[in-house]
Amino acid sequence: MIQQAKAAPMWLIGGLAALVVMSWAYVVFVVDLAYWYHGNEFAELTMGYAINIDQWLTESIGKGRRSILNNYVSPALPHQLSGWLAFRLADGVNFTKTADLATATLNDPSRVFLIQRLLVLGLSLFALSRLFILARPLGASAALAVAAALFTYQPNWEYGVFFLDDPSFGPIAGALFTLALLSTLGRSQGEAKARDWLWLGFVGIGAYSIKMHYIAWLLAAGGGLVAAVLVGRLTWRQGIGAALWILLGVVLGLEILALFLDGKFTHRDIMKMLSFHASIVFGAETKNLPGAGQDQVFSQTLPYQAGILFFMVVAIGSGMTLALFRRRSDMGFIRRTLPMATVLLLVYASGFVMFLKFPSLKYLVSTAALLPAGVYWLCHCWEGARWQQFLALPVMAFALIAGLGQIGEEQERKAVENRMRMARQDILALPLAQGEFRLWSYRVLTPEYNIRLALQWSGDRNYDALVGDRVLPDDREYNVWKGEVRINREWHRVTQVPWRYAVFPGQLAESSLPQPFQGGGHRIVHMGDVSLIERGN
Repeated sequence: MIQQAKAAPMWLIGGLAALVVMSWAYVVFVVDLAYWYHGNEFAELTMGYAINIDQWLTESIGKGRRSILNNYVSPALPHQLSGWLAFRLADGVNFTKTADLATATLNDPSRVFLIQRLLVLGLSLFALSRLFILARPLGASAALAVAAALFTYQPNWEYGVFFLDDPSFGPIAGALFTLALLSTLGRSQGEAKARDWLWLGFVGIGAYSIKMHYIAWLLAAGGGLVAAVLVGRLTWRQGIGAALWILLGVVLGLEILALFLDGKFTHRDIMKMLSFHASIVFGAETKNLPGAGQDQVFSQTLPYQAGILFFMVVAIGSGMTLALFRRRSDMGFIRRTLPMATVLLLVYASGFVMFLKFPSLKYLVSTAALLPAGVYWLCHCWEGARWQQFLALPVMAFALIAGLGQIGEEQERKAVENRMRMARQDILALPLAQGEFRLWSYRVLTPEYNIRLALQWSGDRNYDALVGDRVLPDDREYNVWKGEVRINREWHRVTQVPWRYAVFPGQLAESSLPQPFQGGGHRIVHMGDVSLIERGN
């Protein structure tokens, strides 16, 4: 192992943080994307989670159970709690009742949106500082490379800086997991204490509580533990003891997860969640969602963001493999470094396997969150300051490219929002007779649909009428999965509903419309990025 003669100055982390804050401020205050016009459903899920938790805490819905719809599909525990925290902080000390606060917030989410963004920014800055301080003794180049690696993947900017969503907790989870690995499998000397292994298991479940695929971190840690035993870093007895302490941390983490998912220690949703996630990972995956008359197949070619991440992973993995091969005869080095390298390589590989099954950039955030750990391993194990400088330059360049790319993407989203605003204004100006409704379909990026979707995720069906009808008295959701419309808490066929207009995403022909809207002499009008159906006589 090498020791750098001079630690990185602390002002460097201030400079990195200033760049992140300036990027955040530009997107938040200059680009200024509105809350309900983002196409990733972060707004709807976050608001639904917040209202659900507030009901649970203040109104005791479901006899103490949280009762959120399909809560087990995605645990998203940190996302849920942060969404609720922003929801309440936006109210100040007024202690407004949930239904009244929900009505006010749905009408004007600007304050809660700003608080959400401040929370996300704070979490990422904390992760950035922890990684910088970790690598600081290795020198300025190494510290910059390790910290900047956190933002070489563009979605880490989107979710880790600008918007609150499930992957927003990838950076902070990655930093904590890296530190837990270093205190256990990555120790330079001595055996880890029981509390260190316990913490590793607990942090691993914390990562799993973000999203299903983060369970790969825990599984990879198990692989690293096996490697530590095989190379003689730990005896079999020590390895079994470490595994038991890790499992205890896992159990404690699952207990807390059960409390927040179920509302009490029933483990109902925990068992559903584990079973559901296993079926997703090992079963046949369908990427089709019901849409306008035919299944919408969501597929994509490999985007450049994933390409850069793939290049980073291959480079880091190759560097690890080469370092281990060069010093294969140095068993002291192998015992110290192989277990942690095993964990990181398994995580990197599993992330891309998951991406092949679910081609969404969100599923690679769990891989990108541990890029700093790989860079740290390389800087710590390869000799020579020049090598570290060579590594730091491309890492910082990739981080800059990713940041600028995400700013450009937010500007494109703002352009889409402006088009949607104009179309929405024209639609709302169309005449409605008394008792008639406008229907809004899935993925129409307007408040009229997204507010209803948020209320679905609030867990209490009564809120659709109690709150939704107060906010949107003339608008209802057309559910693409049921092919029906919910009015007064009950589902109705389209033919039973006094609708006048229906809005769908995209420019659709009559043959592409859902079956209930085909025929009948309905008129189709293309308005920007949506299609308006006016009911025939």
